Amino acid sequence: MIAADVGRGKRDDIDEEDDQESYFRYMEENPMAGVINDDDDNIEYDEDGNAIIPDKKVRIMALLKVNRRSVALHRNPSQS
Repeated sequence: MIAADVGRGKRDDIDEEDDQESYFRYMEENPMAGVINDDDDNIEYDEDGNAIIPDKKVRIMALLKVNRRSVALHRNPSQS
């Protein structure tokens, strides 16, 4: 130990790695961490990394009509 370092205090917030810094270091070292490898989807991407979605027509079924006159509404007696 150097004599000049004896009187100095230690700053844990600067000198030691915190949780956020260790997370960023881990993600740099392991770029595929947490990535699910799903090769079943053949999704293509453009040069910016945006997914190119194929044109598929999806038919959405409409909800059945509701006869509002046949629906009985119950009032809360405390809100008269």
